[in-house]
Amino acid sequence: AVETINQSASDLGIENVTSFKGDDFSRLIEG
Repeated sequence: AVETINQSASDLGIENVTSFKGDDFSRLIEG
């Protein structure tokens, strides 16, 4: 699951996805 999230972040151009908290990451995806 984590690998999928990291891959999705890569597609969005996010390198340090691990630096984001769950809420922040959700906002990034939804926003």
